[in-house]
Amino acid sequence: MKPIKKIIRIALYFVLFVSTALFGFYLYMIRHEIFIPEQPASNKIIINDILSDNGETYVFAHQGDHFWTKPNSTESIQRALERGSDGVEIDIRFTEDSVPVLLHDPVLSIQSEAINVNSIKLNEILQEHPDIETLDSALNIYSGKIFFILELKSEKIENLKSFADSICSLIKKHKMQNHVILSSLNRELIQEISKQCSEIHYMYEINTEEKLVQFENDHNYRSPLISIGNYLLLHPSAGKLMQKYKILSVFTPLFDTEFEMIMTLKPKIIQTDRPGALRNFLDQNRNTKD
Repeated sequence: MKPIKKIIRIALYFVLFVSTALFGFYLYMIRHEIFIPEQPASNKIIINDILSDNGETYVFAHQGDHFWTKPNSTESIQRALERGSDGVEIDIRFTEDSVPVLLHDPVLSIQSEAINVNSIKLNEILQEHPDIETLDSALNIYSGKIFFILELKSEKIENLKSFADSICSLIKKHKMQNHVILSSLNRELIQEISKQCSEIHYMYEINTEEKLVQFENDHNYRSPLISIGNYLLLHPSAGKLMQKYKILSVFTPLFDTEFEMIMTLKPKIIQTDRPGALRNFLDQNRNTKD
């Protein structure tokens, strides 16, 4: 009798292991959008589409569509285009010589040392990290082809004027004024940019409940756009701000039911790591209504 119980126990463990593995693989397939075909976006959007009350929600690929490519790269931007994104969110860091580069992390390994990006020149970075791309090179390829949200990451306050001048000059050089929104947690940088190039749209990012409550009573903010983290969207202050501003929401769901929940809040933009799935969801909903 004992050998039979042992065999049954082993069989049950095996079934449990296989079931867990299959479920994990299924989640991986969903997360990496294996089942979503390529579906280029039908229209190129401009800033007036985002500022309008046309009832549309736009799909933005977070760091580009990067699960099969390097994030924050021209490759991830290209894949986002092919997968139907209306735009891309790309992280920008500034080098010591104020060159904007496509990069999320503040620190790089240089000669086996952890060095802040904003304390080292571009040519030194490229010696060890030749795959890091400049914003200039990315805009040179994709100017006018897709809308950009450039998230400007900067903690070094004393260089703000130089950073702002560098960004404004590049956007004007590539004639991107109608195809870009500048975004940052750094309020001082946003203010400096608005002084130097008032024709370029910008938005402040709100990522804590404290900032959300403070912003509700802010009468000096001039942009019609703000970015609110999805974990704050149900806060009472967020509801009040939604009546006044166009909302960008950062959201990375696994299942369509989560898309349905976020859509009840009617954000103008959803920034997601699953742009193909979101594009498919929005298109299906549109077809159902039609």
